[in-house]
Amino acid sequence: NGWIYFANLSDNGYLYKINDDLTGEAKVSDVTPGFLNAQGDWLYFTNGQDMKLYKIKLDGSGKTLLSDEGTQKVILADDWIYYIKMNTGNKAPGSDSAEAAEDNRIFRIKTDGTGRQKLSGEMTGGFNLANGWIYYTGTKENILFKMKTDGTENAKVSDVTMGRFS
Repeated sequence: NGWIYFANLSDNGYLYKINDDLTGEAKVSDVTPGFLNAQGDWLYFTNGQDMKLYKIKLDGSGKTLLSDEGTQKVILADDWIYYIKMNTGNKAPGSDSAEAAEDNRIFRIKTDGTGRQKLSGEMTGGFNLANGWIYYTGTKENILFKMKTDGTENAKVSDVTMGRFS
């Protein structure tokens, strides 16, 4: 649509837009977006104020909560939002609660907030999507794995210990 959307660090990290020719900067909303993704008439993001997953229309209207859990590393593909569920601080990492068993795992949810699915059972340090596959590092071994975007066909890709990747 000719606009670039961004968190303006000069204004508390609020959501702004600027024309792709770098003119016409304008504030869109008082949300503080992280992991910002655009599709159609919507922006999808983790709100820096509560770390929950939201969508908002390109004009700043229609802010909608999609997931009431802490999210990070959000990637949008087709009608799915992929993310890592984060520990929101109300339990110790590695505790035996059912909620803790979901922390740092890859999930997906539809862009309308329905259809939430846990895709990985292993704690995940980071992930990326390419050609119908999710590539991710497990936090236990820091090696690369892959799985289909529906969570099937999970397999180790490499024995090389790695940090960040793309």
